Amino acid sequence: MKTANDESFTNEKRQELVQAIYGSALAPIDYPQTVTMLDTLLFGLGDSLVEIDNPAASQAIALHIDAVRKLQQRIERTPTVKDGLQIIIDSMPGSAVIFEQSEQIIRANAAAENRFNMMPKRIEACIKDVVALKKIRTFVSVASQKGPTGENMIGGTGLTGPKGMDRISFIVKHLGREFSGGSAEDLFLLSVIDLGFNDQAVQLFRLAHQLTKAETEVAVLLASGLRVGDIVSQRNVSSDTVRTQIKTIKTKTAAADIPALVRLICGFSASVATPALARPSSSLPNDTIEPIKRMASISLPDGRRMDYLEQGSPVGRPVLLFHNVPYGFELPAAAIRRAYDEKLRFIAPMRAGHGHSDLLAECYGDVLLSQNADDHAALLDALKIKKVVILGHSGGSHCALRFATRHPARVTALLACGRAPIWRDAWMQAMPQQQRLVLRLTKYMPKMLPVLLWSMMASLDTSYATQFVRIGSKEGAADRNAAENQETVDLIVKNALAASRDTLEGFTRECAISLLDLVEEARAAKHKFHILHGDCDVVVPLIQSQTFVEEVPGTTLQTVENAGQLMFYSHWPQVMDAVLKAVRG
Repeated sequence: MKTANDESFTNEKRQELVQAIYGSALAPIDYPQTVTMLDTLLFGLGDSLVEIDNPAASQAIALHIDAVRKLQQRIERTPTVKDGLQIIIDSMPGSAVIFEQSEQIIRANAAAENRFNMMPKRIEACIKDVVALKKIRTFVSVASQKGPTGENMIGGTGLTGPKGMDRISFIVKHLGREFSGGSAEDLFLLSVIDLGFNDQAVQLFRLAHQLTKAETEVAVLLASGLRVGDIVSQRNVSSDTVRTQIKTIKTKTAAADIPALVRLICGFSASVATPALARPSSSLPNDTIEPIKRMASISLPDGRRMDYLEQGSPVGRPVLLFHNVPYGFELPAAAIRRAYDEKLRFIAPMRAGHGHSDLLAECYGDVLLSQNADDHAALLDALKIKKVVILGHSGGSHCALRFATRHPARVTALLACGRAPIWRDAWMQAMPQQQRLVLRLTKYMPKMLPVLLWSMMASLDTSYATQFVRIGSKEGAADRNAAENQETVDLIVKNALAASRDTLEGFTRECAISLLDLVEEARAAKHKFHILHGDCDVVVPLIQSQTFVEEVPGTTLQTVENAGQLMFYSHWPQVMDAVLKAVRG
């Protein structure tokens, strides 16, 4: 390790360093103080590690890092009350919520949040049918009194949806107090599955996956709970015909099996037309289809799972969004509305190791970039999309460029928002401390990086999350103002936690990618970037994109006034305008 400022570690400083390392696991709420202490102790005033003068002490610190990482991993594997509830509702195919005996909803899965554009507060927001609601309330009252000895589940049909017009089947299960965290109230699971899709949802599903009318009808019947024999009788066709149609449906939708297909269909029903987004449109082909925000998944050619988020118009012109690290794949609600109006279909894949997208074994750096690019091409194949506009959001610009160089025939335009795929080590010193420490550890002390990232994610998974984001944005006035918007904060927190829910390894590997300089690759590429960069960005200063423009002929730069690194949220209209210009050629 190099000496940054002729300063060696004393015993006192070593003790402070060990304290900071353990504090990252045991007190993640103190993350800003941990960052300051680690940055000061490890790097002093420079960008290289301060020398730890005693080799034995250096080895001891390395052992402490290993011990803390093992502690964090044990914490990760220990299901909390919240984890257990989330596992339950995430396993449900349609909208699902956990509610207390008092009918207060405390957890909701993505399908429920998408249906109502937020987590519903009480069960009457989910069930509009008076008779069905009375049945549920009677069951809750009796089950709470009798406890484990009573009936633990009921089912029925009713009405739901923003206007109370969608016919559904519901199940209510008594969970008791196993997951109540010591609460005096029993908990209940409410799962809702659409029985008959309204015409809008059926048309959306058919258009999105290019199904025939017969295939669409079979898919809806499967989602309604019918078996092959039932569908044969109802449609008056042979079983071979139905089985062939199911096989074709699975191929077109990239569903691995029938349960996956049912989850996909139910997701469509839950994701269209939320109250905050829906309003009538007079133009085709959007006239009978509402805005979408839905998560889906495919099986890649090697069997790995890849999640992706679709937003805007399901029949619009496709825009492939390469998300920032580890957030930035979800648009603000107003941007989704605008995308729908302009007939744009934003597709944001979760890269390997993010969300539920499977991690690639022993795949790093340049090889990882190429594999991610090929994964995105496989997704386009599954969705039957030939060409797209590419948008790289900040840390996603490296992946966007690699896609454009490996699959140039599929690219109509190449955009970057907030960063170009360029790097100079000299830029590290001028960065704000929190972001600088992440890159310093990536370069000089990679074993410590996952310890810090774990602490960061743990801080976001607390009531401290809003304050955490605002503290991390305090260095620049533009980002400080942007973080005052609660929707922006909520999207950052929600996306970051979703991206790192299964593992931090994807996040860790992409930190290393952010230090790659791809100028030579960009020079040789057929497609050149149009870059949008905020003039008030202190995390990634404008000089970085200006340097890229100077070194890569053909690149264009659009400076966005009064914008910082959170431009994707705070100045989304300018980003959308640039996308539209690219789409229209």
